[in-house]
Amino acid sequence: MIARSQQIAVTVKHTAVPRTMLALLLLFGCLYAGYTAFYKGYANAWYYQAEFAINAWAKQGKVTSRSEYDSALAAINKAHALDPSYPHYAHINGRILHWGIISGFEGEAKYTTVRSLYLAAVARRPMWPDVWLDLATINNYLNGYNADTQQYLAKAMATGPYINAVIAGSVRILLSNWSELTGQDKQLVFDQFGKSVKQQALLIDILTYATSIDKQKLLCVQLKFNPAYRAVKSTSAYTRYCK
Repeated sequence: MIARSQQIAVTVKHTAVPRTMLALLLLFGCLYAGYTAFYKGYANAWYYQAEFAINAWAKQGKVTSRSEYDSALAAINKAHALDPSYPHYAHINGRILHWGIISGFEGEAKYTTVRSLYLAAVARRPMWPDVWLDLATINNYLNGYNADTQQYLAKAMATGPYINAVIAGSVRILLSNWSELTGQDKQLVFDQFGKSVKQQALLIDILTYATSIDKQKLLCVQLKFNPAYRAVKSTSAYTRYCK
């Protein structure tokens, strides 16, 4: 009888140990999940501050002040530090630094950092066309229309063929390298441009850039003689840039 009681006690003891361990594991799991959620939420709050600033700059076409830039950069740096694995924070970090270079708040040596941030973002999210376009744009500025620029641009067009930013950005990059383009790449300019003709704002954006580098005649010839673009000839955009 005593042996029977001892056996039951030992069984209960052995059963209690795994249950205790399971309870501890569940507790640690809950604590970790709560900790992670807190820091991800905290990072997101800093990110939204940075996003608000960068969206305003895009609308205004400039960064309004150094203090505004410093504040946005500090916010995205905090978000990125809190959640370094999230690729969107790396991308926006790179974009803000890019704005800083354009605005004269950062030296051109920072382009290396911007490129690294873009590469880190696209490594985790290879289907994001805007990151590929940003990579193509910055590499085109630094190294011209080399193999990397062509690869990044091809990725942008493949992952976002009908996104306005990709259409406009690809035409800009290609037109800026017109003298170096192959016949196939020149046709690509016109193919991309053709996607803009039914969108007045996008068409004006592209024609404005083309005019700034004295390449508008290449596009205006398309509008003038391609029967598919007949309706465009009655628009204010055609009158303004092509007559």
